Amino acid sequence: MYTVYHRQPLYPGLVFADQDPIPIDELNWPDNYQEVAQVEASSLEEVYLKTQHLETVWWHNQGVTVIQISRSTAVGDILRDERGILWVVAASGFVKITDPAVNP
Repeated sequence: MYTVYHRQPLYPGLVFADQDPIPIDELNWPDNYQEVAQVEASSLEEVYLKTQHLETVWWHNQGVTVIQISRSTAVGDILRDERGILWVVAASGFVKITDPAVNP
């Protein structure tokens, strides 16, 4: 089970998949984030797809438990994987977040 957190307001820049891990304090976590969903998925990519408005609004997608109705997942939002590791959504792919308290 993955957890999805949307940033409010939207992240002001771009994140690129080939960059180094992002320190958590650069994202203002958790102050600017709200939990929006729990998602049954086998990968970060699948979580991202299941929280997009494609054929229908994302909260109607199979395997999604909505916590808060929100926009589609976007760059700067955070996904927590099954191991508890935090990932920020990049322009293409995902970047691990460095946080000694969360990510070993």
